[in-house]
Amino acid sequence: MIDVHSHYFPSSMLKEIAGHESGLGVSYTPDEGILTFPGGPRRPIPASLTDLAGRRELNRSLGISRQVLSPWLDVAGDDLKGSQAIAWARLYNDSLAQEVDGDPNFPLFATIPVGHSNGSAEELRRAVADLGFAGGTLPTHVTGTNLDEAGLDPLFEAAQDLGVPLFLHPYRVMAEDRMSKDFLTNICGNPFEVTLAAVTLFFAGVPERYPRLDILLAHCGGTLPLIAGRVARGSQKASGVRKKLEAPDDILGCYYYDTLMHDPDALAFSIRRIGADRCAAGSDIPFPMSVDDPAAHIREALETAGLSESFERVTRGTATEILKLGPSLEQ
Repeated sequence: MIDVHSHYFPSSMLKEIAGHESGLGVSYTPDEGILTFPGGPRRPIPASLTDLAGRRELNRSLGISRQVLSPWLDVAGDDLKGSQAIAWARLYNDSLAQEVDGDPNFPLFATIPVGHSNGSAEELRRAVADLGFAGGTLPTHVTGTNLDEAGLDPLFEAAQDLGVPLFLHPYRVMAEDRMSKDFLTNICGNPFEVTLAAVTLFFAGVPERYPRLDILLAHCGGTLPLIAGRVARGSQKASGVRKKLEAPDDILGCYYYDTLMHDPDALAFSIRRIGADRCAAGSDIPFPMSVDDPAAHIREALETAGLSESFERVTRGTATEILKLGPSLEQ
């Protein structure tokens, strides 16, 4: 199985900045395991996020032959300014590439300094061309600005030219003050963020302007598979909507989707609605919301959907296609 949704932070990067200012306004205190950013955010770095050997062992136990490693957006440095943000992204990407050392079983998604339109495109091009990355990670907003107003056209153009996907992943979710209890920022906030970003990009015409750009949605598109009909209806009946949809498929067919749904019945509905050819296995390892057994989860969903024959497509075929993967060392 190929897992398109997991996260990793290079332990070598922590060693480089431990106990002193990195020169980028970020510090790390090993005793506490805390990464501190200048704007105030303090993020604990769990050991599982930095343990590549442990990740290999876990993947073998789960039947994951290849796993895309993405940055953890909580520590992607979105609150860094100017050249510091670009330098932080470069350090993250360089450190990740150095640790993985060309292992084809760990394709990489780049950290992108999205607050800098030209810098984001340049860093994606560098990560792909010089470091061999398979694509980039795109947050659902840029410090509170929706993606259609964040000056990201150079990034979209670069990804299309390079033929690599952008992985749309939530971060700093909306209405955090209303979701402060019961883990709601993750339970509700993450899928809501993905939904809003995907619909916003569609109405802004991004898939139309960049028809060869592949965008992979985390969390199976959030609620998009369920509300695509509502999106279409609203586009037809409300004034001021930038694009009109003839049918829900107009938006559903613009994206790829991981399988991170946690409920096989819900995933079965989503795969039937989206199509197996646009779904790829995702685990969210190593975080608490990861799926315990991704392969079993997908198999059960496909059986419920009456699509058991699509197991290979969902667990390997779609990822191979959008990531343009060569042979794996572990089959």
